[in-house]
Amino acid sequence: MRNILHMDLYRLRKSKFFIGCLIFVFGFSMIISLVTPLLTQAVSDLAGVSLGGPAAINFSEILSNPFVMFIPLVIFISAVSFSYLDFSGGYIKTIAGLARRRIDLITSKFIVIALHNLLLMLAALIGCTLSAVIVRPIVFDAAIMAGIGDFFLKWLLVTAGTSILLFFTNGVKVKALGIIAGVLIGSGMLSLAYLGINSAVSATGIQGFDIMQYMPSQLMNTASVVNGTLVANAVIAGFVVLALFYTLTVILFQKRDIK
Repeated sequence: MRNILHMDLYRLRKSKFFIGCLIFVFGFSMIISLVTPLLTQAVSDLAGVSLGGPAAINFSEILSNPFVMFIPLVIFISAVSFSYLDFSGGYIKTIAGLARRRIDLITSKFIVIALHNLLLMLAALIGCTLSAVIVRPIVFDAAIMAGIGDFFLKWLLVTAGTSILLFFTNGVKVKALGIIAGVLIGSGMLSLAYLGINSAVSATGIQGFDIMQYMPSQLMNTASVVNGTLVANAVIAGFVVLALFYTLTVILFQKRDIK
């Protein structure tokens, strides 16, 4: 297991696509976070409304919102690309004979993808923080620990999302399905399906049910430790989805031949 994990970590470190995604996430997050307050100030000036300069921002807010626009989509596409490369390049067949248990190949992949997610989120966080330092003062408020909790809660939810992608790339072994799932989850397009489910449930006479409160793809935007919103839902949903798709991936991977 240790040797397989070391090899996966080495491949992640040497992946040009992953490094490119790191640079893009950092740069894009920094630019958007830099431009947004400046545009807000410019529009206010044009409208004749004085904001008195860019307002200070609490560091807990930056920690709680590391995602700028479609950054989750980039994370998911990068995860699909890295995880499926094993099969497209024949790497998985080469190392399969080195593994005492085939489950180790999947366990290693899940661990490395979790690290992959964390590194990309840190790149986004650093980009947002540096841009904030440039355009407005940062206040190290009392909610920083809650903000850190938010950051890792979102990491759990993103990792739960990538576990679904690994199911398609390493279990089903179909990259196209992984990409489609990544786009649907990362872009928020699944919210339309969730609205349909809510409507169907309401039609049965059950009121107050909202499936969005239990789906990792939605909880990435709604759960908040700082505000005390849907934290338990997010933790439970994250671990349940992660455990479920890890188990399903292992089952499928062990039943199918490695080619």
